[in-house]
Amino acid sequence: MAKISGLVASLCVAMLLSACGGDDDNGGTGNTSTPSAACKSLTKVICEKFYTCFTKEQLAQAAELVGTSQTDCETKIMDCSEEETKCETGKTFSSSNASACLGDVKAYTCSELLNLADESDGPASCEQVCQ
Repeated sequence: MAKISGLVASLCVAMLLSACGGDDDNGGTGNTSTPSAACKSLTKVICEKFYTCFTKEQLAQAAELVGTSQTDCETKIMDCSEEETKCETGKTFSSSNASACLGDVKAYTCSELLNLADESDGPASCEQVCQ
């Protein structure tokens, strides 16, 4: 549970702070047109990865954090409201950088995802979404 908790925290905090995330309704590439849309796309990808990479037992232990289903996960792990995803004052949202962030998260293998909590806070590209 600690590993999943750390992973959830690492991915979500890094990506939420950078306004990266969104709804995957853009031909499978994910919508990154706005911070909120990007957040929803990223949330969907993160939850797909969790429910693909972790065992049922691991997911059950982390249910409070990631929910009891992929759909539940998408509503629990990040607040993708406009207020929560807007860039800090003086910074501007970059849709192209959000797309790069989303692509980098999608590219994670299960092995990389499982080791992420021990190594970093997520893809560096996600730190460039707000500039």
